[in-house]
Amino acid sequence: MKNLYILLTLLLLLTAISCDKSNPSQEQNNETDSSATDSITVDTNTYYQLVSIETDWGNMLIWLYDETPIHKAHFINMIEDSFFNGQIFNRIVRNFVIQGGCPDTSAIGHINYPVEAEFDSNITHVYGALGMGRYGEDVNPDKLSNGCQIYLITDTAGEHQLDMDYTVFGILADGFQTLDDLNRIPTGFNSSEPKDTTVYMSISLVEKSYSELNLLSNFNIETIK
Repeated sequence: MKNLYILLTLLLLLTAISCDKSNPSQEQNNETDSSATDSITVDTNTYYQLVSIETDWGNMLIWLYDETPIHKAHFINMIEDSFFNGQIFNRIVRNFVIQGGCPDTSAIGHINYPVEAEFDSNITHVYGALGMGRYGEDVNPDKLSNGCQIYLITDTAGEHQLDMDYTVFGILADGFQTLDDLNRIPTGFNSSEPKDTTVYMSISLVEKSYSELNLLSNFNIETIK
């Protein structure tokens, strides 16, 4: 009888844990945030600069928003300096975010790279959104981004509780299978750190023509008349 009581107690505990939103093992929401599919307007005679994030699990292609020019310029400058090459995704919270980029993985970001917040109600934390981490408001009341700490949203329903608190400055244009594979990397018990592996990144700039942009999986292309 005592063994039965212990078994029932354990089952109730496991049920409570599985319902916790923050639990890394929670299954992904089946409903994809429809606003994750962006519409962009391009000139058919112009090449556009995108960002390529390469990992051992595959590559991802990112479109940077013109509406967040400070973050866009900062990120491009760091890429041109090869800052991110050899850095790691040190934080994986399943169906929430993958995060990394800073040399000091014990901190959210490096104090030497503050970036002014750029909030836009039309640019939100949809599935595949690229944002920058930051320190808490107790030490960072202006919500400045930490310029070396990037994250990608892995929840198909989005994470809109983060909107207007963290700056989103890009969106995944292609490579959703890679994002999903990274999302599913096992982490340590009660930890967001990848278990038994290191997820290195290499980030570069690439140019795409109108024809190439038209093949990307996450865009509705409109052309300049």
